[in-house]
Amino acid sequence: MRIIGGIILLPLFCLAVIILTGILIWIIVKRGSHTVQDYLESQESTPRETDSSNANNRWARGELLSESTGTPSAKPVTVCPACGADNPEGESKCQSCGQPL
Repeated sequence: MRIIGGIILLPLFCLAVIILTGILIWIIVKRGSHTVQDYLESQESTPRETDSSNANNRWARGELLSESTGTPSAKPVTVCPACGADNPEGESKCQSCGQPL
């Protein structure tokens, strides 16, 4: 008789634990969502002013533009016949593979 009573109480105990866990999770989620929601509402209601006096306005002043508006001057190069690397004009050996140019 005692074994039957214990067998019946075990599922009821497990069900009670599951229900209490669900209620606890629901309370935590609800409380957390209100906290986040309150924070977001306070951020939205606070007016934001940006001070741009210290901003980097070099682009607006034109300081970032290149000095010449034409095409950049290309330095003459010699192409290595062995590896195809570009070498400055006047070099006798390739800077990449060392083969004579």
